Parts: sequence; C-alpha cells; structure tokens
Amino acid sequence: MHPHDGNGYRGPTLHRIYNSESVWADDAPDDWWEMVAVIEAELADHGYGPIEWEFDREPYPLETPAQRDAEVAQLHGSLEPGEMWRWTGNAFDGTMWVSVSLHDVARGAGAPADAERPDEQLSLWVGGLVIASSDEQEYRDGIAPFAGLERPAESHPS
Repeated sequence: MHPHDGNGYRGPTLHRIYNSESVWADDAPDDWWEMVAVIEAELADHGYGPIEWEFDREPYPLETPAQRDAEVAQLHGSLEPGEMWRWTGNAFDGTMWVSVSLHDVARGAGAPADAERPDEQLSLWVGGLVIASSDEQEYRDGIAPFAGLERPAESHPS
C-alpha cells in the first residue's frame, strides 16, 4: 500500500492506494477490440465501467492537444489504435479500478528497441483506494460529524 496524496481539500487523508500483483499472459488474440469487448463485458458484470484508454485521454491541464498527441504517439507508437503496439487503460468502479495493458512489440508501428516487457502481451491488475484496518475507527470518527451533509466540490483535486 502507498499513501494517497490528499483528501481533495488541502488536508491529509487516511486513504491508501493498493495495487495487486499483475496477472499476465504471453499470448493474446490478434483482434484487440474483440478481446477488450470480452474483458469489458466481464468487468461490467462486476460493476466496472468501460476501459478508459490512455491513448484516448483528454489533454492534462496546461497540456495542448498537440502535446498530448505527441506523448501518445511516443508511448504507443501511433495515434491510430490499430497501429499501436501498446494499449493501457483502466476500468473504474467507484474507488476500485482494474488496469489493463496490451503489448505486442511487432504490432502496427512496432515497439522501440528498449520497450519494457517485450514478452508480455496482456496484463491485468486491480487497485483501490482503501483504509487500513488499523485506521478504520479513526476514519469513522473523523467522518461522523459530516454524516448527511452534501459534499462540497474539491478545492484541490488529487
């Protein structure tokens, strides 16, 4: 587990980030869209939304669309998903997520010579925002005064 960077209101938090070990396969079908449809259907059965792909993201704050496109092309080999050698994304269910990563160093534009995990083609891992059991009572005591109140917008989103 790792500390979370804040509570969104300039204060500390008892939340921790947990990431599971990765489960991976060294062989994946050629049709990534078809495989993703199967993965998303299974995740939906467990309450997760569709996979949000890194290559399909909005520009970060202070990042232009051109800068985003340059980063996507550098990391994934292309701006066209069918020509990318790597896809990475996350499906969310509240404070939990499943990370999906597809790699094929020979696919599309091909991977750079120094590509990480050249033999791994599909990997999945689960993460979440959690409270350590030793912090549970302190957390319950801390949120009790706010029960029933509408949460204000975050002043400093994490």
